[in-house]
Amino acid sequence: MATSNLSESLSSPTEPSVHTALSLEQLHLLLDHLKGIVGYFDTSHRCIYANHAYAKAYHTTVQAMAGQHIREIIGDFGWKTVEPYATRVLQGEAVRYVREIDSGLPSAHWIEVHLAPNALADGRIVGNFVFIDDVTQSYRSNQAVRESEERTQRFVEAGTEGIVFYRDGVVFDCNEAFTRLLGKPREQLLGLPATHLFRTEDRAFAQKHMHLNRDTAYPAQLPRADGSLVMVEIIGRTVMVNGRLASVASVRDTSQLTTMNEALMRSQARYRSLVDNSDQCALFTQDRKIIYANPAARQHFGPHDNELIGVESLHLIHPDDRAYALLRRKQMLAGDRDTEIVLRTIAPPADSMDADTRVSWVRLHGSIIDWEGRPGVLIFMTDITVMRETEEKMRKALAQEKELGDLKTRFVSMASHEFRTPLATIQTSSEVLQYYNDRLSQEERADALQDIQRAVQRMEAMMERFLAFGRMDAGSTVFSPQPVPVLQCLRDLLHETRAAQYRRHTVSIEPMAPVSEQTSLELDEVLLGQIVMNLITNACKYSPQDAPVVVRVSQVVSPTSLILSIAVVDQGIGIPADEVPRLFESFHRASNSGTVPGTGLGLAIVDRAARAHGGEVQVRSQLGQGSEFTVRLPWVDAEAKK
Repeated sequence: MATSNLSESLSSPTEPSVHTALSLEQLHLLLDHLKGIVGYFDTSHRCIYANHAYAKAYHTTVQAMAGQHIREIIGDFGWKTVEPYATRVLQGEAVRYVREIDSGLPSAHWIEVHLAPNALADGRIVGNFVFIDDVTQSYRSNQAVRESEERTQRFVEAGTEGIVFYRDGVVFDCNEAFTRLLGKPREQLLGLPATHLFRTEDRAFAQKHMHLNRDTAYPAQLPRADGSLVMVEIIGRTVMVNGRLASVASVRDTSQLTTMNEALMRSQARYRSLVDNSDQCALFTQDRKIIYANPAARQHFGPHDNELIGVESLHLIHPDDRAYALLRRKQMLAGDRDTEIVLRTIAPPADSMDADTRVSWVRLHGSIIDWEGRPGVLIFMTDITVMRETEEKMRKALAQEKELGDLKTRFVSMASHEFRTPLATIQTSSEVLQYYNDRLSQEERADALQDIQRAVQRMEAMMERFLAFGRMDAGSTVFSPQPVPVLQCLRDLLHETRAAQYRRHTVSIEPMAPVSEQTSLELDEVLLGQIVMNLITNACKYSPQDAPVVVRVSQVVSPTSLILSIAVVDQGIGIPADEVPRLFESFHRASNSGTVPGTGLGLAIVDRAARAHGGEVQVRSQLGQGSEFTVRLPWVDAEAKK
């Protein structure tokens, strides 16, 4: 079967290892429950092991995959793509690549493949590990970004407004609409100082606005090739172009717009007809009161037209955005018009919000218009609530995908590093016993066997942490409290922990009144064991030989409840203060852990087990002095509960 072949390949290319059955079974159990695809192939590219996810991905079984060449699994076309990478990994190189696969679904799927060589202590490559993850969503997101950039470029080229790009004050690109606006060829404009697009007398004014680089429109007159002037409105902003900061200016011909505005003012009835039939919300305010609202605006805010007319304009805006809206109105009245403002509105309009208030995100475009001799603000409004919610979901999805990718990378790196040492120990010791057994003394044979046993115990401990963490992370761990004699349980756990330690440490339990032999509390004994054993193991690992480790057990009285406090105190290396907040993250290890073996899962398990009880973990540590981990769990008296 694939499982036994994996056992042989991980121990020796020719002979099976010994004393590894328990740890390998746990390894197989872990790998078979991973959602990711994991496999192992020998140097002839034949499958030695594949987990269930691997078999499922290729519509087969684990048993059927055993012994198959990778070409038989993925097909000739797939093998043609994979073969160069498979060759590189057998040369000792860790390989990572992305390729498209035929998933049988209407749309294509993309996978990211990690190939890691399995090298023995003498450097020989005996096979390679395969880790595969579905990166379709990430790939499609990146493709969507590229397509968006291409659409933007096409939009710039096809737009009717002039677009000009400049960096360090020099024009380096522009669209065809800009060249038509000035009547000059593109080659004549590229490399020109941006201020030279203006008349000589206007260059200081232009330089000021370019320096401010505000997303605010300002008027200007630009000289054309024929000597005439064109009235324009310019908006500048900072953008990223090819990974570098640059400035882009949108140049709009306003000569016709002025004429259109005059004609529009002479024909209010026709203009109102157009606005009334627009899908955009349109409002006109004067003296901060609504004097006109089109049907789309009335539908957005809810009331009928006569109920909206005369309403304070600020009552349409979210209370938290009103100061910003007043500032923009003041700036607009002063002539500093902004073509785009994004804020929140409320419906129905009110001075304050209540439970029935509906909040929407909108994009506003405002213009100052003279109405019967007094200025007013014409506002066009677009509801962008759905768009913002979609963008937020995409940002969260991308952040989660990045976090999962980082977690997978850390796991692959940690597993490759942590398993290599015990496997090499088992390999070396077993070969010594196999080939030189008759030349070894009884003591030397015992040492070799002890080395193998310790390596197995180390792998077993790592596997137990992986399995415990996997159950907790998947939410499959069930909190099952039952009466537990606290001190007796701690003594049993301490005895079990001592048996697993390779160095001698003095570990003592110090109960403090009212904790006694009769103290029995409602606790989950399995989770309590994971808490205590991980904390004691860490205290011993990171403490000098024979350094004392103390387990203090006490009752803490809080204003609302009683708390069981279990504090594990050591005199070890301590933890850097800036790393304490990250201690309970998966696979995180302190920077001063050095060569001390570990998976970075122990404290993550402790934290989850404590929270399953409704408790917490507190840390106090001083670098070079030691650490104190205190677990605080609800004190639920078993006798009282009866």
